Amino acid sequence: LDWLGGYWKLPPHATRRGGEGSEEEERHAATLEEAHAEIVSSFNSEEKRTAPVADAHLLEVYAALEPALVSVFEVQRYSPRDLHFAYPDDPNFRAFAIARCSAALRPDGDFQKCNFVLEQAKKLLVKSRTNDGQDIPERSVLSYIHRSMGVNWAIRGDWVKASEFFREALAAMPTNATAMHLHGVALQEMGKHQEAVAFQLRSLTLDPDFRSPLMALGDCWTRLRRYDQAIEACQLCLQRQPDAPVAQFHMGQAIYCQLREGGGGASDADKAERRARGQKALEIARNGLPQNWTDEDDQILRYLQQDNPDDLPEVPLRSWKSYGYRP
Repeated sequence: LDWLGGYWKLPPHATRRGGEGSEEEERHAATLEEAHAEIVSSFNSEEKRTAPVADAHLLEVYAALEPALVSVFEVQRYSPRDLHFAYPDDPNFRAFAIARCSAALRPDGDFQKCNFVLEQAKKLLVKSRTNDGQDIPERSVLSYIHRSMGVNWAIRGDWVKASEFFREALAAMPTNATAMHLHGVALQEMGKHQEAVAFQLRSLTLDPDFRSPLMALGDCWTRLRRYDQAIEACQLCLQRQPDAPVAQFHMGQAIYCQLREGGGGASDADKAERRARGQKALEIARNGLPQNWTDEDDQILRYLQQDNPDDLPEVPLRSWKSYGYRP
């Protein structure tokens, strides 16, 4: 193996605050936001703080990883049959591994086979008789299986069927942030934007750095004509992950709709500032995802570029899809 190197990903702020009491006192005094800033990597923020890793440490990492990586790359592809009798001491992990194999079959387009493999994985789960936390491994795998079944229906455009499985995934594991988000997406695709908002907010509560719910909220709140909230959701997304053209597009579209409806009582100066902000957002979106850009988007951009654009025809709302499917 040839190694490229490595680097430390640092939090936005130092982890020690000298002169403010003992370390124990500081730890208890810190707010959740302060603790987040001192622990969580800033790699997805505008300022990406990194530091070099000493060669001695890198050699230790390489020595630990090399045997596993060689094994991974020597095997071209596992099949569900290969795993059916694997991991006899951990049948729940075996079921999870087989379910992951099903996700790898999606590009082939044989969703009947994908769902058959998921059903087989479900049958291999060890059923727990307790409900006191000891059954979390089983429920986690069961939630993943149902989520994967929902994804298989979502890819085929059957959002009603997909939502049924996303609900099953949440029934098994209510803290499944991805299933929460995808159920919100299903509601959004069915035109139930108010209901979708609730699920996207819950998903964010479970995973505050998950950008897809924020982008979905930008679209939902725009369609509900709650433009300030749509813009705020997009801004929060961009603070965490600046490289998010979909958030830029939804923010530009929300600003366009707000100005079309009179600007919410804003002054002329405020409207000019909003036009400039919306124009910049749409230009970034166009450059980031040129394949998504349409003539209608050009019309919105022209509206924001002009001082007196009211004679331009109104452009209907259009969504840029903000969701994908984690394996």
